[in-house]
Amino acid sequence: MATISYFRISWRPELEVGVKQIDEQHKQLVAMLNQLTDLAEQGKDDGRLQAILLRLVRYTETHFAMEAGLMQAHRYPARVAHLGQHEGLAGKVREYQAEAKAGSKQTVDTLLVFLAGWLERHILGSDKQLAAYLRECGVR
Repeated sequence: MATISYFRISWRPELEVGVKQIDEQHKQLVAMLNQLTDLAEQGKDDGRLQAILLRLVRYTETHFAMEAGLMQAHRYPARVAHLGQHEGLAGKVREYQAEAKAGSKQTVDTLLVFLAGWLERHILGSDKQLAAYLRECGVR
């Protein structure tokens, strides 16, 4: 059986986008993802993994809704593309979640690796661009 290679996202200055509400929520997302990774690495399968995964999914939905509201309120020109990225992630997570509920440990492992990579790339790319636009609009 192959071993999954996990990685954690360490919160560091380059992940800050400069909009307080977005940065605070990103920190929460990173903390929850790292908590999930800890449990998965320990091989814990006592219900906590699924509970935290559900909490992470719900918090992500809240975060995406907040960003969508900011994009709408400030007429962000790349709004449709950015929201498409969010929807793409949500769809992928729903797929993984269904497989994990069916008892696939490997699916949970794969999801955690996918989420960590996606979140970091999204923050450093699309969210940085969104935040720069929002700061130009006076959002801090």
